Amino acid sequence: PGSSACTRMNFSSSLTSIRGRKVLKGPRSPLRHVAGEFPQRLDVAALLENPLQWEETPKEGRHELRAWAQEQKTASSRLLAAGVLRVAGDADGCLEVVRQAKEAGASEADHALMMGALAFDAGKPETARRYWETVPEGPARWHNLGLVALVTGAPSRHLFTRAAAGLNESDPWHHLAALCADVSTS
Repeated sequence: PGSSACTRMNFSSSLTSIRGRKVLKGPRSPLRHVAGEFPQRLDVAALLENPLQWEETPKEGRHELRAWAQEQKTASSRLLAAGVLRVAGDADGCLEVVRQAKEAGASEADHALMMGALAFDAGKPETARRYWETVPEGPARWHNLGLVALVTGAPSRHLFTRAAAGLNESDPWHHLAALCADVSTS
């Protein structure tokens, strides 16, 4: 408790090169509940092995996706495009497109979810928490606040359990939240 997410997560793993990018070996993080993220991407075995160690998000942008993202016209398609840019490691492109999505009518909650995800990806869990606390009560809020609690050493199981309970069992986010509850230590 009281330590930052960066010191709690094991970033001392050896680096490897994937397509010319330096990334940390190891598991993927639990996924943020936000547009552009898909629960099926999670490396479950790696999460179970060590829930607090994950791959570092690449720092360089994936500019080849920006042209596609700029072609999106509706608020919802821009949010999805922003999420894809974020997952691809293009935080600057994501930020630009999420601002355009807000201008196109995206809700404050959707904007806060994406801004929180960007902050969390940048190793700023307290900033992410402040964004996610503005989201109305519901599974996305509880799941994401559970992630902050998990990486900062605060009790998180109740948040993931609440997120799972708020989702239909046919929703893959239900199963991801239930898995995160199971790997939470408190």
